Amino acid sequence: MPKPNVIPIKTAWSNVALVCGKCRKKLKGGFGPKGKERLSKALIRDLGAGKGRRAGLCIVETRRMDICPKCGVTIANGHQPEQLLVIAEGTPVDQIAAAPGLPALAQRA
Repeated sequence: MPKPNVIPIKTAWSNVALVCGKCRKKLKGGFGPKGKERLSKALIRDLGAGKGRRAGLCIVETRRMDICPKCGVTIANGHQPEQLLVIAEGTPVDQIAAAPGLPALAQRA
């Protein structure tokens, strides 16, 4: 019997957030309590997202989203792929989670 080419894997994720890696590298941090943490790490820590497939929220850092603001990071919400958000450098994570385009992130807090 041949192996299947597509194998489904269950996760506990309720949402996926994509963070632009190029924007993150340009900022060299800019988030968290001291302003030296990258956005993806600050979201994971402050929202209690956890790690791996058992986490309720998956935060993925992508290579590039083609929209790179000068002082911010582009983020995409898996529930609203038609809309990208630009998060200004230094924005507190609780304000990011409460943003209109990220309702599922706010539920995880």
